[in-house]
Amino acid sequence: AVDCTLAFKIYLGIPAQYLNKQTGPVKVRLMQYNIGKLNMGNLLTSETHFLTTENYPTILKNYKSLFGNYQPDIIGIEEFEYLRDIYTPDTDVVSQTADLNSELYARLYPYRAYDTGYTSKFGLLSKYPVLDSKRIRISFEYDFNGETRSEHGDIRYSHVKIGDKVCGIVVSAMVQGGEVGEGMAKRAAFYPLLLSYLDDDEYAFVICDANHGGIRPEGDNSISSSVEEGNDIYTYILKPAGYESVHGSYFDWEATYISPRAVGRMAAVDNIYYKDNGKVVFCGFKVLSDQYNTTTNLLASDHITIIADFFLV
Repeated sequence: AVDCTLAFKIYLGIPAQYLNKQTGPVKVRLMQYNIGKLNMGNLLTSETHFLTTENYPTILKNYKSLFGNYQPDIIGIEEFEYLRDIYTPDTDVVSQTADLNSELYARLYPYRAYDTGYTSKFGLLSKYPVLDSKRIRISFEYDFNGETRSEHGDIRYSHVKIGDKVCGIVVSAMVQGGEVGEGMAKRAAFYPLLLSYLDDDEYAFVICDANHGGIRPEGDNSISSSVEEGNDIYTYILKPAGYESVHGSYFDWEATYISPRAVGRMAAVDNIYYKDNGKVVFCGFKVLSDQYNTTTNLLASDHITIIADFFLV
């Protein structure tokens, strides 16, 4: 892990006594977290990992430990309160979800912006005041295989006040492709429109749930398509637009989610991007440790969980 305070002092030469002043540089920790497994269970094997009355105490204990250890200030959270119809969930899952909200999120994160009910897909949890927040549907056209197609993608665009700084934050689930290679065609059209919402924000972040890249050819279990897609997203879309990535273009990791779709190594392109204008100083990142990213503690996901530290200057 990078010593942010030391790195920051070396980079800017600002004395440490000014770092915690409300009107001075502010340190903030962001987290990208897909929590969908909490409610939607194991998609391809069994329904043993739904949130139930029996496993609720364990899940609550483990989440308290997780957030107590990492202490993120702002979480971009996806698939939150999202119930799928593949299985009939435990009859207590809705009430237990409400309990988890009141026992955990409401206490740790007093400022929350997400859609309630079954349609909630993603949102924002914050220790800092959320000044405004809205869910936006972006419709767009893209060219693929010699024809023009239409699609849409949803984002949540919020402003969060941290000290005397106001950050524009977009939480987004990346649009996915249908045919092989179609995902990148969609993203190439979608992302410039997404980033345009942050044009006027001096401090800007994109917290994106992307998992691994796109749909692969039948029988292709390699990570090559994910690597290529991660490289393309970063190299051809985000970087030219003035955004940097916390972990480069992709991250090679070991998936722990119990599903045939997510066993083994993946090149994950879940990421946190920040506007590289000199106002946001990136200090370092880490991923969820094996202590939490296992199948036995019920916190494992088919997505990589990223925690990144910044200074706002």
